Amino acid sequence: MTEENKNNEEKYLRATVGAFIENKAGKILLIRSPKWLEGNLWLCPSGGIEYGESPVEACIREAKEETGLDVKDPEFIQVVSMVEPKEFHKVMHFVGIDYKFKLADESQEIKFDPREVLETKWFEPEEIVKRDDIEFTTKDSVQKMLEMKKSDHVKLSEDKHVAGKHGLFHKHCKDCEKHKQEAEEYKAGWQRAQADYQNLKKEVENMRSEWVRMSEQQILEDFLPVYDNFSKAMDFTNFETNDTKNNTNSHFDSWKKGIEYIMKQYWKVLQDHGVEKIKTVGEMFDPCLHEAVGEEESELPEHMIVKEVESGYVMKDKVIKVAKVIVAK
Repeated sequence: MTEENKNNEEKYLRATVGAFIENKAGKILLIRSPKWLEGNLWLCPSGGIEYGESPVEACIREAKEETGLDVKDPEFIQVVSMVEPKEFHKVMHFVGIDYKFKLADESQEIKFDPREVLETKWFEPEEIVKRDDIEFTTKDSVQKMLEMKKSDHVKLSEDKHVAGKHGLFHKHCKDCEKHKQEAEEYKAGWQRAQADYQNLKKEVENMRSEWVRMSEQQILEDFLPVYDNFSKAMDFTNFETNDTKNNTNSHFDSWKKGIEYIMKQYWKVLQDHGVEKIKTVGEMFDPCLHEAVGEEESELPEHMIVKEVESGYVMKDKVIKVAKVIVAK
């Protein structure tokens, strides 16, 4: 390989984009990069197009990476070419596509990595084309933007002249005022509907919180009597131990009946909330309802439940606790 071919092999073409960000005052944002003339040139935020990106997508990404700004409304300016620009820190051939953008939000703050960007500044377009410290394709694209803006003004002026000549801007339909009034009424109605909808959303959120509170309160109200009766039953165990044996047995029988009543009361509360006990002994094993914790020899058919180890429950056809059982071998 000759020295000339070797040198050519080290050089390559790079597809790039340039983002010309314009604020509402019409100023253009430029940056100083350490890669260009050791940071002594102003240029637009720019960079290479990555695999799979469109030029506009690359532009939006580069603008975000180098300035921290979100941009919108891309407008094509021109295609530029730079073959081995001496101001760049290494030998390159750039072919770039430049776009103009507007700020997505004028209140955004500029943020940049000082390793990539040394400084940012807003410039009047007319100032950019006159300065000597502007990268030459940046200056050329701004000049192009000024020409495009001038051309748009001329075209708009011509359109107005033609329209005025033919009276297009001076004619009114006979029902214009009526339609305008109707539009205002529709707009006012829409605004009222929007306000009503927002108020409804707030009211529903408040009601939802109240529903949760009321639901919890209802459960507590159902279970508190059960708790009170248990407390009374436990207090009843503090009877005098000096009573006769018969009296003691009588107290115990009364206490037992009280506990049985509480259990019935407790179960009724559960039933009122849709809770049902899962059937076990004598039923065929169902993995959706039962959990087998063992097997026993039995005259019953195989997989039929012979013992219940722990009760299971369903609430409105939804299993809330499986029953633990022993099945026949």
